[in-house]
Amino acid sequence: MPAWVLNWLTKLRSSLWLIPTCMAIAAIFLSWAVPYLDVFFSPKKIDSLQWLSNMGPEGAMTLLSTIAGSMITIAGVVFSITIVALTLASGQFGPRLLGNFLRDRGNQVVLGTFVATFLYCLLVLRTIHMDPNGYTPYWGTLVGLILAVCSLGVLIYFMHHIAMSIQAPNLIAAVYGELEEDLTRLFPERLGMPEGNEAKKTLIPDLMVRIEKEGMDIKAGVGGYLQAIENDGLMEIAREQNLVIFLHYRPGHFITMGASLAKVLALGPMTDVVSQHINKQMICGTNRTQEQDIEFSVLQLVEVAVRALSPGINDPFTCINCIDHLSAILSQLCQRKIPSPFRYDRDGVLRIIAPPVTFEGVLNAAFHQIRQHGKGNVAVIICLLDGLGRLGENVERNEDREAIIRHVEMIQRASRESIQQEIDLEAVEDRCRQVMALLANRVNRSVLLMDKMSNILP
Repeated sequence: MPAWVLNWLTKLRSSLWLIPTCMAIAAIFLSWAVPYLDVFFSPKKIDSLQWLSNMGPEGAMTLLSTIAGSMITIAGVVFSITIVALTLASGQFGPRLLGNFLRDRGNQVVLGTFVATFLYCLLVLRTIHMDPNGYTPYWGTLVGLILAVCSLGVLIYFMHHIAMSIQAPNLIAAVYGELEEDLTRLFPERLGMPEGNEAKKTLIPDLMVRIEKEGMDIKAGVGGYLQAIENDGLMEIAREQNLVIFLHYRPGHFITMGASLAKVLALGPMTDVVSQHINKQMICGTNRTQEQDIEFSVLQLVEVAVRALSPGINDPFTCINCIDHLSAILSQLCQRKIPSPFRYDRDGVLRIIAPPVTFEGVLNAAFHQIRQHGKGNVAVIICLLDGLGRLGENVERNEDREAIIRHVEMIQRASRESIQQEIDLEAVEDRCRQVMALLANRVNRSVLLMDKMSNILP
């Protein structure tokens, strides 16, 4: 799916108006279609609907007016409760999580149900004639009554749903679910430079020097957070113009207007509109999004954890919950292939060099701020070490293992400076030794396995 389409769909998902608008349009069509039922299926001919056929124009008008007035009142109450929930979430969990509440389909459907029922009753009311031989919308009144009963059920659901959604464990689990989806989408099994392309790897340093000396700067035409890059479009430009494009930014970075967006090395004749075409492939906005930025979703959990550690909230249990989920997602990341910064076209020619997303970078984004704000809390420190231990059980790459070791060492140094009680400090030191031993054993097991494989292979 093109990046601009994904960006557009993300904005639509984060809007409160889309689903209510669609349901309101459906209500308009329903109000036009239901009167035809009175022509083809008169309720006077159906025994179970005799009570409906006895209702005159005044009764239908009173019933529909009551339903319409009640629905618009309840819609206002639902909107007010939603705003209160957003305010609480912004104050306690951080403004970045407002998007999760806005994307909540339950809240959107609830608001749309009341608006659609009100609009339907209003449109059916216009068809009623008060003269003795006037038209009474029997089926229209019945459908309005059914919609009112359904709206009461939706109201009960909304009260339960909003009470559950603002609870910290449920909110963290929802963010974690989105983070898992982003991880699967952004880190597929195969991406980047093919395995065994050693001959091309040796040419990259010389090419980088040439780009630095001969490359043409591409200036950013817009500013803001880089939300997504049209990778296919960028590759097509590089192929058509015979270019090598060295990007300076990746999704999530902030770009100032006029900054050097990329460097372009022409391997042949180049047109003057290359700068405009490359700028069009960069989608910028006022805030970061999760389309191609895995760190954005990670930072959502980090923000919840850091706020939980603030003196005003002082909730280490929520912080521990966030650390557990962060370690779970990092355990999956360290087992996936990290995309190579070198992108080749279908002919095997290097076309794009992009800033890489690394496991160490995501690990730093996940644990740095929590360690800095929670260095005096023994429970949080031990939970961080437990999370690093879980990563040590799954880590495969040596550079990722070294990154984990650096975090253990930083936690150990911070603990020695901030923890005064000897028993607490000894508990932390003991956990550090356990994690270090686990990482060392992991290395030994890997070396032993390689030795066994070398003896088996011919």
